[in-house]
Amino acid sequence: MLRYDGPVMMAINKITDYVWMTVLCLICSLPIFTIGASVTAKYYVAMKYTRGEDTPVTKAFFKAFKQNFKQCTFINIIAIIVGVILYFDWALTLSIKGEFTFLIELLLVVVTLIYFMSLINIFLLISRFEIKTKEAVSSGLAMSVRYFGQLMLIVFIMLFPFILIVAWNNFGIKWGWLIWLFSNIALTCYVAYFYDKEFTKIEEKNGYYRERINEDKYDSEA
Repeated sequence: MLRYDGPVMMAINKITDYVWMTVLCLICSLPIFTIGASVTAKYYVAMKYTRGEDTPVTKAFFKAFKQNFKQCTFINIIAIIVGVILYFDWALTLSIKGEFTFLIELLLVVVTLIYFMSLINIFLLISRFEIKTKEAVSSGLAMSVRYFGQLMLIVFIMLFPFILIVAWNNFGIKWGWLIWLFSNIALTCYVAYFYDKEFTKIEEKNGYYRERINEDKYDSEA
């Protein structure tokens, strides 16, 4: 018989919690302009799990969602506008043929990657620190350069399910949702582990590291 406090049941419970985080994030992202707040809330909970904190997923998620809603929604709206501009830039570039088209496409690839990488960093910074929007954006851009390799892996994992769906038609369409779910869980675990470690280094370097169990930026709202 499986013991509730045994390693197998603990692993099952943890996977279930990560599935629930993913579901909550997906549901709360449906209005599109709330994607930022949803992602921030998910990684707030995931980083607490990485540190071994026993956190009620639903309560912690909505606490972080509410706390960061205004700031993340503002950033999200700006990101959507920039994304639309990038889309039309791509559409225009792909519709023309010229001697320097390849160079323009290469530049757009770099800009698009920096755009997505910066957004990832910005929302992760907000999930951990009390930080002004301007500082979050500038730090997010800087981190895109510093963690370029890790962020390329993150972007690949994000795109992996969609690549499979396109590459393997029937198989991808049938099992795409399951592949997406487990890819998302793997991504959440990796991102939470990596960034929690890096953010802890930042805290220690700046002299305000503290034990975070039951003590973080959201406790003032309790």
